[in-house]
Amino acid sequence: MEEKKDKMQLLKENYEKLQKKYGLPGFEEINKDFEIEKLKSGSFMLKDIRRNMVEKIASVIKLFEMLMNPTSAPMFMFAVLKNMKNDTKKHIENLYKELTSVTISMVKLDISFDEKSEAEAVKSIFKKWMSCKGQIVSICNSMEDAWKESSKKSDKSYLG
Repeated sequence: MEEKKDKMQLLKENYEKLQKKYGLPGFEEINKDFEIEKLKSGSFMLKDIRRNMVEKIASVIKLFEMLMNPTSAPMFMFAVLKNMKNDTKKHIENLYKELTSVTISMVKLDISFDEKSEAEAVKSIFKKWMSCKGQIVSICNSMEDAWKESSKKSDKSYLG
């Protein structure tokens, strides 16, 4: 337990040096949404943070892709889509475009490392995430509502 605390403290201290140097978001702020405490502290820390951030965004993109093109989606997704409002579907498409542009712009950073570029990417991704986060939650709430609606309908149907 002590080793984990020391590792976390070292990570936090190293992050705070980079935060001051590049004007990054606070450790607690970024850790809350992107769980950077799991990462290693070292010379590629910003690259690891950026990759972790992009990975989270990619999981949201994957969900949106299932909603927009459900050809191989789980069965429950069809029930959700059937009961989802058209304006929510349009909102998903718009957010999908925004988040996809983030992931596309990050590909070149995986090709060659530059600490300053990584720092700028972390700031940019964090800003985009914060502007989209509430909308993503709203879409998830709409999905839950659509699922509940489909569950009500299936409770009334007769199989057999």
